[in-house]
Amino acid sequence: LRIVANMIDSPMVNMVHVSTAIHRLARLRHTLDDNTERDYAATLDNLANKTETLLDDRTGGQAIANIFWATAKLWPRAPMLQRLLPTLSHSSKWVAGGFSPREASNIIWSAASLRKVAPQLAEEVVPTLMEQLLCRTEE
Repeated sequence: LRIVANMIDSPMVNMVHVSTAIHRLARLRHTLDDNTERDYAATLDNLANKTETLLDDRTGGQAIANIFWATAKLWPRAPMLQRLLPTLSHSSKWVAGGFSPREASNIIWSAASLRKVAPQLAEEVVPTLMEQLLCRTEE
């Protein structure tokens, strides 16, 4: 998180950087205790803000899938990332045809994992992804 704090305001930071940072944070979530969360709350908030700013119709499927997965994994520990879900949901619809099967399944898993706290994800995202996956199997 120290590295993220030092680089997040750089104009050179792009979606690959922020999605990688969020993904790594989720992989290392066991190190994100109350003290770390408190000490780096501003950094996590800045990371979420930067991600919101960079998410657009040019964002690749891997970045969207990684952030979706990480948000599900970090749900109780990094609440500032929760505000990304509406944008991620919208993004996943415009990229749906471009997701690899693995990316789509990660998003479906994320939506299923969050169904109790964010039931709209499953309703909004899963049908579109399933339709795209079924179309691919018919080709």
